[in-house]
Amino acid sequence: MKRKFMEEKERCMAEYNDMMREVEKQGELYQHTQKIEQAVRHNCEEIRRENKAQKLFLLGCGDSYFGGLAVKHSLDAVSDTLVLPMTALEFSQYGVHQVDAHSTVVAVSMSGNVARTIEGLTAAQSKGAYVVGITNSAAGKLYQMSKHPILLGLEEEEGWTPGTLTYCGTLYALCRLLLEFAAPPERGTLLEQLAQTMRLLADVIARSREMAQAVGGNLVYGKPGFPVYVLGAGPSYATAKYGAAKFLEICDVDAIGQESEEFAHQEFWVVRKTCPVFIVAPKGPGFARTREVAHCLRRFGCDLIVLSSDEELLELGKYSFPMPEAIPEALSPLAYAIPLQLCAYYFSQKQGLDPDRRSHNDPFRKKISRLLTRGFVTND
Repeated sequence: MKRKFMEEKERCMAEYNDMMREVEKQGELYQHTQKIEQAVRHNCEEIRRENKAQKLFLLGCGDSYFGGLAVKHSLDAVSDTLVLPMTALEFSQYGVHQVDAHSTVVAVSMSGNVARTIEGLTAAQSKGAYVVGITNSAAGKLYQMSKHPILLGLEEEEGWTPGTLTYCGTLYALCRLLLEFAAPPERGTLLEQLAQTMRLLADVIARSREMAQAVGGNLVYGKPGFPVYVLGAGPSYATAKYGAAKFLEICDVDAIGQESEEFAHQEFWVVRKTCPVFIVAPKGPGFARTREVAHCLRRFGCDLIVLSSDEELLELGKYSFPMPEAIPEALSPLAYAIPLQLCAYYFSQKQGLDPDRRSHNDPFRKKISRLLTRGFVTND
């Protein structure tokens, strides 16, 4: 009986490849960005005409918030526009007081119906801000609230799978929108780098798969208090938060995404030897400090999984993912999320779970999740 059960389980897992298919589709996304670019241009033309580019607020929940956090530094050196990523709750209850008539608020929600995000956009409209919705659903409220909604138009697989393709699409849309406000001639150079990065994603997927299988098949996870850590600085802090979320969602393990420096002041005091630590380190202003942290953790005895284009740093890893040198740090979240997605996928399988179906999430938990994100929780 047990053998028949295992055979049926293996057959089902062979049939469903929802998450893996979506991971692979990221490599083709650059071929389908014309509509996104058109919607971006329509919005930016009006934002400039109405003088709404002094402040750009980026709000969302979960992956949608990580997207804003990932792109916040894109304009640091090439524009006077202030970019302010916030969670939807933080914005709707606190940040909205900083909104004025010269502000634009960009809200991200794949369903278009996340309650806190809709609240934030409604509050922004009441303050006279220009609003932009980035979504993957034309049936959601977010689409209806935007004059020029940015509809990603991504064909998601059936089932409740972790965000991979939609996260990549969100990052592309946000980068494309923000880079419109870069000063020339930097704007042209940055947009060219964005296009090049998108074309490199298929190669990153192909090159990462074998190493991710090795990581997923051999990752050590002991017990509570022995979590998976993901560390990064600058744009890579968002990648660390996103990567940890994938382990939480599909692997049924504790995972913590943290900034490299803050980890040294906080979680280091409880980290265990041989604990798995992902180091996300593209070359940029935060690279040197992340490298120092990696050296210290290697000396302490942690198992490092390194994502970088730096050969010296890659040598510190028990497992290492060489990343393309051509991808600048500001655009690195587009590519560096991929090895983390794949590692979580294969580690979930090692745990005896189905990453394509989030099989460890029971129906009651899913029901409560919808209450938390789409509606209002009561004491009933």
